Amino acid sequence: MKNLKPSMLIAFLIAAKSFSQDCEKSIFTQKGASIQTTEYGAEKEIKNVTAVIVKSVKNTSGETVSQLQSIKTQDGTVIEDKTLTYICSSEKAVWGLGVEDVKTKKEAVVAYPKNMAQGQDLKTNAAIAFQQTNEKGEKVKLNMKISNRKVSGSETISVKAGTWKCTKITYDFELKLKLGFIGIPIQAKVTEWYNPEVGVVRTETRTKDKLEGYTEITAVKNGR
Repeated sequence: MKNLKPSMLIAFLIAAKSFSQDCEKSIFTQKGASIQTTEYGAEKEIKNVTAVIVKSVKNTSGETVSQLQSIKTQDGTVIEDKTLTYICSSEKAVWGLGVEDVKTKKEAVVAYPKNMAQGQDLKTNAAIAFQQTNEKGEKVKLNMKISNRKVSGSETISVKAGTWKCTKITYDFELKLKLGFIGIPIQAKVTEWYNPEVGVVRTETRTKDKLEGYTEITAVKNGR
């Protein structure tokens, strides 16, 4: 410790304070907080509603780690209930997708660096293989791929739950569903508007420039 200069100590303290302030602004580091998102079809019809609730928050090794419960309903019936992990640090926010890669046995994640700039390549080439059970009890194998994920600018977005300044991100999305010997490929272009305090404010999905649907925040409840 004798080689630790005062300037280095000050820099460390400033960085630690910045980390604390940035992460504390995120609703996902507030126990009991929740965000509701609604998915709409191209004709603005409601397809499903998802509530994400912060169940626990833990500060460890320079990171804030939250466990989230994601409950998706359709016409009032729960169709999906899963646990997600959210990790906030001075460098980035990392979101768990709530699915386990059958190859790595780990939760698939996507990261949002701090201070993103227009044109920045987010270097996300996620390829995930996982398995789910459909409503008939049949096992469906899915292969999901996210590629060409880049920052295309910044915009202020207004939705039902409020107005936020966002980073606009675009990427290519590919999903292959396999049931028995039948394979169904889905390819789309996705645009999302991300704010570090509330996450993804709005997402639009297009195939061949045609809007297929969109998702946006429709309710926010603060915690603590």
